[in-house]
Amino acid sequence: MGIDLKEKEIQELKDCLPVDANGKIDLNVLVNEVKNITGEKIPTEDLKNVLKDMGIKITDKEHKKLLKTLPVSADKKVFEKALLEGVKSFKGGRVSVRDLKNVLRNTGFRLEEKEIQDLQSHLPVIEDEKIDLDTLMEAASAFTGEKVEANDLKNVLRNMGIETTEKEQLMLLKTLPISRDGKVYKKRLLNSVKPLKGKKVSVKNLNTLAKNMGIQLEKEDFQDLLNHLPIDENKMVDLNVVMDDAKAFTGEKVNVNNLSNVMRKMGLVLTDEEKQQLLKTLPIHADGKVYKNRLLKGVKALSGPRVKLRKVKSVMENMGIKLKDEELEELMSQLSTDDDRTVGLNDLMDTVSCIKGEVIDIQDFDKFLANEGIELTEEDMKELMSHLTVNGPKR
Repeated sequence: MGIDLKEKEIQELKDCLPVDANGKIDLNVLVNEVKNITGEKIPTEDLKNVLKDMGIKITDKEHKKLLKTLPVSADKKVFEKALLEGVKSFKGGRVSVRDLKNVLRNTGFRLEEKEIQDLQSHLPVIEDEKIDLDTLMEAASAFTGEKVEANDLKNVLRNMGIETTEKEQLMLLKTLPISRDGKVYKKRLLNSVKPLKGKKVSVKNLNTLAKNMGIQLEKEDFQDLLNHLPIDENKMVDLNVVMDDAKAFTGEKVNVNNLSNVMRKMGLVLTDEEKQQLLKTLPIHADGKVYKNRLLKGVKALSGPRVKLRKVKSVMENMGIKLKDEELEELMSQLSTDDDRTVGLNDLMDTVSCIKGEVIDIQDFDKFLANEGIELTEEDMKELMSHLTVNGPKR
């Protein structure tokens, strides 16, 4: 049939197929069940319109970029499910606020009205009442995974190694989007606990915490995380620091067996010495891969990496910083380059900071407000976010 299924999909197929006494399956039933799992096949030239009908608008340039990430068949078609999975991690596209519910439903999120309102109140809306697709997907990921009983928050958090006061529990109950069955998503709960002052977690609970964040740390990743955390004499570490650092072990992985090729594709220029230094510090898995986020973190820690001038915009996007056309123009006019048409990464980051000013991670916005002594209702937060400029999927 020319259909490649993932292990999870194959198991899903096996679980729902009726097998006769001879251990055989009706072919028509098989074909129908496969369609249920993969969805219909969509011609590549129709993808832009299909996404538009779902509430997602992409440019012609983004359409070409998206196609490069999708498994396209010989007859120039893409399975609907593959398209939706690709869209979830795609850095491009915009969603109108009025299409928010439609987009969430089409991308597989099943949120109640209260949860949608909570999500929307934390979304930065850009011009024309639109939201960047990757920003929406990042925020919506908090409404995935396991749900817990809202009336048992103290024990739920204690099992993760996080202690809370009665006052903090009441605040959480008041502000969390609790569903009709009295439950709340664990990830969404942790997002609200993160900005609380003075929260620490024991080193022995780090793996448990990461799993509850939806992050599966392999042995190499866990050791690397431990090596870079500021652990106190009581073997405790600040909760917000752990949650930020653990994000380095999410997203796409890249093969660093040919590090020069990886750096070239990303537009980064490193000396042989810097490459060797970088490889020594990376938690490389048995298959030769490392998380792209962790790789970039390692590159930023080096003193001399350079960026190809023509790749400045994409390097910034890889680091979660989106530049408007006028900002990119101003940036390019201020950069001093060498004969190879490259610019120092540190100089680039400093210039970007001057142009954009201080940037705050969206996930840390509640913490920023709390530190400033500012308390906002859900309506106030929604109103504020509508006036903010978002630079990337998280800032």
